[in-house]
Amino acid sequence: MAHDVGVRPRPSEDAGLSGDVLAARFEQQVAMAPDRTAILTDRGEVTFRELDSMADGVAAMLRSTPADPERPIALLLQDMILCVAAMLGAAKAGRTYIPLDIGFPEAWLGQTLETAEAALVFTDADTTPIIKRVASEETRVLELDQVLLRPGLKRNFMCLAL
Repeated sequence: MAHDVGVRPRPSEDAGLSGDVLAARFEQQVAMAPDRTAILTDRGEVTFRELDSMADGVAAMLRSTPADPERPIALLLQDMILCVAAMLGAAKAGRTYIPLDIGFPEAWLGQTLETAEAALVFTDADTTPIIKRVASEETRVLELDQVLLRPGLKRNFMCLAL
């Protein structure tokens, strides 16, 4: 069965997909099929229930973080599951996020963090050294794989701008 994957018309500005709508739609999907695979790579998979639990953990961390809620969260993650969990968690917490690409020059990453005035950067073990080189000393860095990675979850592909 073929699916329409063509370009869809852009919604009007007032009908955009807000974080609240994204989070609500994801939670609807979790309720409909909690044990279905949400993300599958050649290195591992995670169900909608597991991804939702991880996203809830990210949202709880963001709500309890004393960082300015008006400032965005930056994401520099190679692990696809962690990256999607961070995006969904930011949406659940009502926070904006900036996905960063490790393929970009470090000077660009540093300039982006400075310009965006990111309140916090989510990293994983592979990307933390990059952020430590390019971010200011005031930038808070949190390795998501240290706090969210459940035992046995395998590493996954890179998270670029989705």
